[in-house]
Amino acid sequence: MKKGFMFQRIGFFLYLFMLLVAAAYALSFMTDYGNLFGFVYLENKPVTDFYNKMQTFNQISFWFAVVGAISIIAMFALQLKTKVSDLFALGIMSSFGAVNVASGIYGLMTLPKLMSEYKLVDFSNLHLEDPIYKDTAYEMQFRFFYIGFAVFSILLVITLIYVAILWINHFIYKKSEVVAHE
Repeated sequence: MKKGFMFQRIGFFLYLFMLLVAAAYALSFMTDYGNLFGFVYLENKPVTDFYNKMQTFNQISFWFAVVGAISIIAMFALQLKTKVSDLFALGIMSSFGAVNVASGIYGLMTLPKLMSEYKLVDFSNLHLEDPIYKDTAYEMQFRFFYIGFAVFSILLVITLIYVAILWINHFIYKKSEVVAHE
């Protein structure tokens, strides 16, 4: 049981860390793309449309991060760092885990589509509305796409492992409790 609880504590900190990283990612995702906001000319409509898709992805990621923040509060309230989970705690954490798995899947499914669309957007008319682009061309930024692949992949894996550890420890504890009473 000690070894299983050690894994639960390690999982607690890894899960906590990844939820914080996912929240930071959601808050900073649009950093490299802020210069694509505010174009109104018809020639720049593809840029505006793409920016709106990115913004939608960012908003959904943000709300997943809010659920992650609530999950962190629940982890501390349920004392998962210091106690084996009861069925109530397992139900709560499994629900939060399901949402975080959905977040990871959403990110991993949406980012490749956005990245493909980004590569196809015509940025040649930005100079019509923004004098910065009169002498220089727009440089595509892929950093946040690649970071997102890593964040969502790791979040997905750690969430699944952590929730599995909680369930395993619960059943090991219940089994040892039954054996102790016999």
